[in-house]
Amino acid sequence: MDQEQEIKNLVIARLGVLPEDIGISIGSSGNFNKEEMIIHVKSGDEIGKKITKVEMDFLKGLKQGVHYGKEDHLSNSA
Repeated sequence: MDQEQEIKNLVIARLGVLPEDIGISIGSSGNFNKEEMIIHVKSGDEIGKKITKVEMDFLKGLKQGVHYGKEDHLSNSA
């Protein structure tokens, strides 16, 4: 399995555990419910790519501690 497919699978798994009533709005592209988001990620279309990028940016931020204020602590210690 290539890296792109692994990333898709990760994003689909994360979306799969969201509550059924969760949705997102992607600018002028419209509103998407959980099922629609999964379909777009699976198809790899532009909407799916945007959803994947948002999810991966979030995960990278978690790893770097961005979502816990870690970056503020590190920048203040310099």
